Parts: sequence; structure tokens; C-alpha cells
Amino acid sequence: MNSQICIDANLIVKLYAFEDYSEQSVDLMDEADRAGIELIAPDFVFAETASALRKNINRGRMTAEDGALSLGLLKRLDIKRYDVRDLCETAWRIAESGSV
Repeated sequence: MNSQICIDANLIVKLYAFEDYSEQSVDLMDEADRAGIELIAPDFVFAETASALRKNINRGRMTAEDGALSLGLLKRLDIKRYDVRDLCETAWRIAESGSV
């Protein structure tokens, strides 16, 4: 089985909007790429990331042009997407078991 890392919108946004821990996020993604680690995420990560990018624009943290560029780069990230509907039952069972 190949190694995988599940990423979220917070990490992705830090790749494009220069915030605290942006450098560490870039380093993590570079390290995962070098190690051949597969990136995975629930399918809603793209909507969450787009929303966060828009908030950064609205708050003056990035330009609309940079936001549009970031959105284009987001679509090209090599991330294996998992349908949230397929994950709900597993997440529910884990939460019920108290393992979280």
C-alpha cells in the first residue's frame, strides 16, 4: 500500500496566501512529492479552499488576480478525492467508538 496524507483547506490556502505557517505547508507538500506520498482529501476540500481564498480577497490579504490564479492552481493539484457520502458512515462509527 502506498503512503497517503490527507490534506485540508487550511494547508492548501497556506500554499497560495502568504500566512503564518505558509513556508511549512510548502515544505510539507514538497516533502510528500519527493517521497511519492499520495495526497487525498474529501471532495469538499475544493469548495472550502475556494471559499477561504475569497475571504482572503475580501479581507485585503490577497488581490483578486492572485485569488483567481490560486483557484486555477488548486484545480491542478494532484489530489485523490473521496466522496464525502462514502466517508460519513465510517466517520460516524469512529466518533461513536470514542476513538476521536
